[in-house]
Amino acid sequence: MTNVRGPQEELSLGGAPLVRAWPVTPLQGNVRLGVSALSYAGRLGCTVHVDGDVLGADVLARTLQEQLQEHPAG
Repeated sequence: MTNVRGPQEELSLGGAPLVRAWPVTPLQGNVRLGVSALSYAGRLGCTVHVDGDVLGADVLARTLQEQLQEHPAG
C-alpha cells in the first residue's frame, strides 16, 4: 500500500486543467495485491492492482469503495 500527497490546488498541463489524478503502482515480483492512494486538489483517488490469476479485482475494488463510503475522512 502506498499513499502519495499531491498538490492541494488544481494544476494544468499545456494550458488544460488537470481535473483528476489517479495513482498507478505496478505489481512486481511475488506481490499479488497493490493499493495506491493519491490526494489531489481536495479529492482522494484510489486504485487497486491485482494479479488476476490469484485475486478478483472487482471484489477488492467494490469492498474498498464501500469502506471509504462507510468511513469518510473528516
